[in-house]
Amino acid sequence: MACLLLFAVSASAESILQFDLLMQRIEHKSQSVQRNLARQDAAAAIADAQDMADMYGQMDRFFQQRADSQRAVRLSRDGSSLAVSMAQLAAQRDFAAASRQALAIVHACRDCHEDYKPLDP
Repeated sequence: MACLLLFAVSASAESILQFDLLMQRIEHKSQSVQRNLARQDAAAAIADAQDMADMYGQMDRFFQQRADSQRAVRLSRDGSSLAVSMAQLAAQRDFAAASRQALAIVHACRDCHEDYKPLDP
């Protein structure tokens, strides 16, 4: 029984570590997409935004498995929607509107971090 408990705690800690690495990747992509939008590099901004949408999907799945995280699931889905919208706006070369979406993602990240960071295993 003790081994099973140790395995569960270890797996949870590994999951938290993987999640932290995902958050770092999202932060780097967020900075990258903002730079690409400022340069009006639509192709690079679209690629970054699509990557962010995928990463928000991973975050959604992570939070679905945690108790009391309905708000985080909603914020994850909102982030994914914002990233998809940002890609569409960049494709239309509406860099101002895409930049507003990028800023909305930054604010959503901050809101989520207030409630869910640091995570407990």
